[in-house]
Amino acid sequence: MKKCLQFKNMASLIREESSHIAVRIYSVSVAISVIEVAYVIHFAIYQESVKTMRQFASPFNISLLGSILGVASYSLVSAMISTREFTQFRGEEVLRFLASISLVWIEICYMYYSWIRSKDILRFHRPSLLINKFLTFVAPFVFASKIISVALCEFYSTPLSENRSTMKDLVIYSLLLGGLLTCVFDTSLLVCFIVYLRKSVQGMDTGEMKPEFRIIAWHGIAASSLCYCGIAIMTYIAADPDILLERYYSTGLASLFTLVLVMIMGALIRMKVRVFQTKELELTNDRDEIVKKAVEAEETYFKTLSNLTLAPA
Repeated sequence: MKKCLQFKNMASLIREESSHIAVRIYSVSVAISVIEVAYVIHFAIYQESVKTMRQFASPFNISLLGSILGVASYSLVSAMISTREFTQFRGEEVLRFLASISLVWIEICYMYYSWIRSKDILRFHRPSLLINKFLTFVAPFVFASKIISVALCEFYSTPLSENRSTMKDLVIYSLLLGGLLTCVFDTSLLVCFIVYLRKSVQGMDTGEMKPEFRIIAWHGIAASSLCYCGIAIMTYIAADPDILLERYYSTGLASLFTLVLVMIMGALIRMKVRVFQTKELELTNDRDEIVKKAVEAEETYFKTLSNLTLAPA
């Protein structure tokens, strides 16, 4: 009996220490997300020379900032849950529900940003284009089912109620379905990017090939690969329903998941910056080419005029 009590006390201490570590990682994720938001706003104002709110509120900026703010919100709420888990906080169900909404918001913004940024490349691989169109259409319905299932589990069942097991299964299935949808979405993008890069490297016809397409493809591969890591973490945690619903936010893996989200946002920000720099360099080269041709035309004109003036009557 004494050994059993010691074991329980040790397990409780381990859980509490794990919770403290998770809070620190969540705090780091929040801090990095705030820095990313500040950088995107600074870049838009001082590099892209955005003058009005209408210019700033482009689909690219709104979806990217929405994703980053979603990561910050998810990390913050998760930290709040972890810090209050051992103080019997009565509003924990509300916080878990808010965390689920934040996660769904991240997924929607990420898919939308990836779609609008990559749709020009998707034209080179029709199967990926069709798959992405379909998934972009059905994604809101799938993600809405995740929110509904979590709401039912948190607010319409208790840990001792008879329907708790059914509610847990509903949450797990909705999470796995959302993860599967995101995985298929990323896989279609990944296949398209690889096919495009292979064609461009081999010198095959890729239609209207723009320099920024290669940047989008490489950074898209990085973001999709990180998404696979995040999905793997969520799938591993979902294998234990009790951890998923009761102690998920205080686990180290759950906190590491937020760092993966932060890195995905970093890859998307890097993509935005590199695409802008490439377009600016292309415009500069075009201007230099126009000026060069104008100077050559002017020199030719004056040379011809000089030859006519010096020609004997």
